[in-house]
Formats: sequence, structure tokens, C-alpha cells
Amino acid sequence: MTAKRSQDELDILWLMLDLEFMKLKPMSHEEVATQVLDWILMRERLRNNLEKNLSDQLMSDANTIEALKSMDTNDPEFSTIEKVFKRLCDKRGKAAMLLLQAAIQKKQNELSIRQQRNARGPRLKTRHPLTNMVDPIVEKNPTMKINNLFHKLVAEGKSDKSARCQYDFSKDAFIPVDKKFDPVPKSDLSDYLYRAKQRIKRANRLA
Repeated sequence: MTAKRSQDELDILWLMLDLEFMKLKPMSHEEVATQVLDWILMRERLRNNLEKNLSDQLMSDANTIEALKSMDTNDPEFSTIEKVFKRLCDKRGKAAMLLLQAAIQKKQNELSIRQQRNARGPRLKTRHPLTNMVDPIVEKNPTMKINNLFHKLVAEGKSDKSARCQYDFSKDAFIPVDKKFDPVPKSDLSDYLYRAKQRIKRANRLA
């Protein structure tokens, strides 16, 4: 029987896999679809500790493909990704990536509107602990992209015992050590990056 990996070991392996995935060069929609599916399959091999030999890989991949094809959610938040997964498994890679691209663009438009509203809204007196982790990182590199910020925050949370937040891969969220603060979903990290960059711009204008 294959031994189950600890969550810490799995988190590190997934992070290494994500870093390798982010290094891939831009490709056509079809090629990106293949890369995305390979990434999903490899994550599940690592989760199940079935990456060491070909027979284990094939068994893990078959189970993953079946799970993706049979995904059936009533949650509107996941309806798009469900379609993306099914198109990937049906070898409709270009259609899958075009759908995902449209969904991302829609989210970006919604985020832009929300950020503009937040910028005009009242400020909270107490900053979220994640803000205090994000700001120093962004100050060192004001042009930082969201993926780089995410990986630096995850690394800091693992290496620094005094870190104010730890990333939980099972919840896809940053969990504050101080429980009076709410967790921050990974999808909200772009808000924190945007606000950090705005604060830096304001500080530079006043300097």
C-alpha cells in the first residue's frame, strides 16, 4: 500500500510544481491546454504518491480523468471550471482555454470595479495581517506580479515562524495566526497587491 504524504510535504511538492509551471513559455491555446492538463495530472500523482513508476502514473491519471469528467457541481462559482475540465478531458483544449480566458477577463473586470469602490470607501483602522506581509515585499519590487507575490508569501509563511499568516493549500487561503481576522482566499490576493502598489505611489508623491 502506498504511504500517504504529510500535508507539509505535499504543500512543498505542489509549490515546486507550480513554480515550474509558471516558468513555461507562452504557447497556443492547444499547447497551453496540454500543459494545464499535465499539471493537474501531476498534482494528483503527487497527492496520491503515485508518480514513481509508469503503472502508478497511469492508474492515477485514469482516476483523475474520470473524476474531472464526472464532476457535477451545483455551485455557480465552479460551473465554469467544471466545463473547462470536461473540455480538457474531451480533447477540446482550445475551447477549454478560450472559456477559461473569458472567465478570467470577466473576473478581472469585476475586480477592477471592486477595487475602485474600495478605494473610495472608508478605511479600516486595523490592517489585516496579510497587508503587513504584502507591503514590505511589494516595496522592494513595486512592479511585482501576482504569482511572484503568492510564492514569496507562501515561502515566508513556511520559513518564518513569526509570519502573521500561513497559506493553507487545502483551503486555498491565507490563514492569520490572530484568529480575530478572517482568512483571505488566494483569489483576493490581487486586491492586496493593488492596494500595496497604490500606497507606494501615494508615498512617492508625498516624498
